[in-house]
Amino acid sequence: MKKDINLESLVKIKDYGSIHLKVKDRIEEHGINRHILAKAIDVQYDIITRWYNDDLTTKLDMDILAKLCCYFQCPIEDIIEYRRCDHNLPTEIE
Repeated sequence: MKKDINLESLVKIKDYGSIHLKVKDRIEEHGINRHILAKAIDVQYDIITRWYNDDLTTKLDMDILAKLCCYFQCPIEDIIEYRRCDHNLPTEIE
């Protein structure tokens, strides 16, 4: 039987991986530019540029994420990626 996750470990380590955007890869793969994409999905060019540069200084807009998946006809993991941390955290308390 699973027990509670050891949250104390996660809080102390403060390294639980990171999120990365792969919009640049999709744009290059489709042979378009940021202006075309911004216009096609009705999103400001500067926002597309931030996503293109993997700039996560602001919260992700789920509506933009959905628009990107729709435009590129791809699953969410083709747009956004979780990169694991270098260490293992306990997931159960023995």
